[in-house]
Amino acid sequence: MKIRSVCILLLLAAMNTYAQNVTYGYDNAGNRVERAVTSINRPAPQEGVTALSDLFAEKTFSIYPNPTQGIISVEIKGYTEETQAEFRITDMSGGTVLNLKATATLQTFDLSRQASGIYLLQIRINGESTVLKIVKR
Repeated sequence: MKIRSVCILLLLAAMNTYAQNVTYGYDNAGNRVERAVTSINRPAPQEGVTALSDLFAEKTFSIYPNPTQGIISVEIKGYTEETQAEFRITDMSGGTVLNLKATATLQTFDLSRQASGIYLLQIRINGESTVLKIVKR
């Protein structure tokens, strides 16, 4: 019961950050004459927190296929020789599976020898980093 309550509270909190308000206007006879939809914007990011799109504004990347059978590709758009890009793949217990520096626009990783499950891919580009989930079947 506690888990269900917590899940409902989390769902309601998430809905409030992406919700819309609909208001109606009526004339004196009670007929609806106006409908206005306003969005409730997400709260502004806290100081020191950067959105992923801002973090890699000059260097965008694509990861495919995810989920994967073993081979996964990461493409860095805007990669140059001056770009310092590093990749680290870890399993869910925190063990490092792969640690690699980028040498080209397209990097491929072979996870075929790894067990099926969830892995974390940390991408660090020019000192900024993010962590993404990879699912291996």
